[in-house]
This record gives sequence, C-alpha cells and structure tokens, in this order.
Amino acid sequence: MNRNIIKICLLFVFPLLFTFCDSKTPDQNNRVVIGISADVQSFNPLFTLSVDEGAITELLYLGLFDFRWNNAEGGINEYPMLAKSWEWTGDSSSVIISLRDDAFWTDGVQITAEDIIFSFDAYSDPLVQSRLYGSFKNLFTDEENHIDLKRTFEVISPFEFKVNFPPNSVPNLYELSLSIIPIHIYGEIEREELSSSEHNFKPVSSGAYLLKKWDKNQTVTLSVNKRSFLYDDEQINEIVILRFKEDMLFRITDLDARDTMIDYLDSVSENDSIKVIVVFSSPNKSGIEEYFEFYQKSN
Repeated sequence: MNRNIIKICLLFVFPLLFTFCDSKTPDQNNRVVIGISADVQSFNPLFTLSVDEGAITELLYLGLFDFRWNNAEGGINEYPMLAKSWEWTGDSSSVIISLRDDAFWTDGVQITAEDIIFSFDAYSDPLVQSRLYGSFKNLFTDEENHIDLKRTFEVISPFEFKVNFPPNSVPNLYELSLSIIPIHIYGEIEREELSSSEHNFKPVSSGAYLLKKWDKNQTVTLSVNKRSFLYDDEQINEIVILRFKEDMLFRITDLDARDTMIDYLDSVSENDSIKVIVVFSSPNKSGIEEYFEFYQKSN
C-alpha cells in the first residue's frame, strides 16, 4: 500500500480507539478491546502492509515526529517525538535534528542516532524489500534506490545528526517520519533474513505500549510501556485486539460475533473497566457505534 495512504488511514482510523478511551475511570485496571478482521503477519514496521498492522506498530514503535490534524488550518502539523528539536538551513538543503535523551527501547537500551540511520538504511535496502522501498526519492539514493548514507547523514553526536537533501528535491519532515527499529536487535541479522526474524514477533520496541502476548489468529495484547517517556499513569493500561471473521465486522447482529466477544468479556474481572471498539479495514463509523452500543447494553 502507498506510504501516504497508510499514514492518512492511521490518522483517521486508529484514533477512534482513543476517542472511546478519553473518559477516565477511577479503576486503573482499565482495558480497551478492539476487533480486526485479520491476524498480524509481523510486528516489524518494515513489513506491516495492512492498515490494522500499521496501527498496531504505531503504538509499539516511535518515529522522529508526530503528525496531528489541525482543524483550524485544515492541514497536518508536525510535533516532536523522538526528535526533540530540528533546525533547517537557510536554503532548506539540510536539517539538523536533536534527539531526546530519555527515549529507551523496552530492553533498557537508549535510542541514539545510530538507530535512526540504521532504520533508513534498512527501509531502503533492496535486499530487505520493506514496505517503503523505493519511496525515498527526496534523499540521496543509488541506482537501486538504496539511500546513500554518507551523502545523506552526518552524525554530530549520539543525539544529534544532520540530514542532507539533494538539489532540486522537495525536503520535508514527512519524508523522515518512519518507525525506528533498534540496531542492537536487527543490526547483526542478514538483510535477506530480516523479514523472517523471530524478533518480528517478539519486538523490542519504543512506543507507549509493548507487546504483552500474542495468541496467533486469536488475540494480540498490548500493555502500557512504563519505560516510555510517553507514559502517563492515567492512560489505558491494556489494549486487547481480537481477530474476527471478515463477515462479522459487517454483520454486527451475527450471533457468533457476539458470542466471541461475550466469551472474552466473561473471562475478565468484574473490577476491570473495558470499552469495546471495532476498527473496520474500510472505516464505517456507524458500525463502530453500533458495536460499542451493543457492549454497553450487554454489560
């Protein structure tokens, strides 16, 4: 799927999760349940091809910047994420990016400029064939569309680096907004073997959530990442993603779909606070509202 389409879908589909999560309850054991139509094929953002997978990895892996819709201006604005600040040169031919020094991977290793540059290298490597391969036309690349690291990046310190753009390009921060992966995990793996690495299913990540459990073809459970600088003691503690059959998403009255959800809800402690959301591959707001209403009535 085109990189731009994926990003736009993520901006408008998965935030529905947080729309239903905004109301805080005194119960700190709160949980959100989401239904999707297909199981995850990989937790590595290099290879997440569907909107659902992309939305999940957005919670697990951070990028340099955060992009949010600005209603007043009718456009998308950029905000700091792993990048603490940035400064363009006068002619916009390069940008110096300063990283946060309080960002860590879930195994405790600090995130540095090495992770950033390694990620760009991996995404653009023809041997890897990532979902973004061939989409770095505003950076220096070779004849195989592999980013030329020496011409593109200059490391100033572990937490500061410079990005150079080729003449006649159209420099922008969006071009640099990809999910960063850890060099200390993937750096020693042969590029042809990255897509099949066991680390793709046991991710060492950096986002607000981490992978707690994955029951293949059934559930994905994400729990809050207390090591993250994004951690907030009022945020949703756990996100459970249930796989439904495709037709269940579009036939909300399907008894099997209801039974699947009820079976799960029955297994949850009465003290837990739960909200149920269905995320459609092709967003359908009425469907989401109907399913949410069904749970409220059933509860």
